[in-house]
Amino acid sequence: MSAVLEDALRVFRRYATSTSRRDRELFDEVREWFAADEDGWPFSFVNICEVLGLSAARIRLALAQIASVPPRGASIHQHRVETDHVTVSRDAGNLRTGTSAISAQ
Repeated sequence: MSAVLEDALRVFRRYATSTSRRDRELFDEVREWFAADEDGWPFSFVNICEVLGLSAARIRLALAQIASVPPRGASIHQHRVETDHVTVSRDAGNLRTGTSAISAQ
């Protein structure tokens, strides 16, 4: 489950400021996944957060701040955002959570 969340975060950060139509479609898809409150399927955002012990609200707040960065080519200001992060040790099966700073440009 952490791999699903990690991939969604990667796509969100990578395409948040893109102006390409294809990139914006990918970004919109993952943004809608983060925004959905449905819990009827195992890999919904809220279910993954619950299983991993993360705050969906805090992650959404951080993502909203990342998404507010102007598109590339526009006036760019650097933002520093704290988000929950997940570290998974595949060998030991350990799961650790915490906060880290993400710089978005």
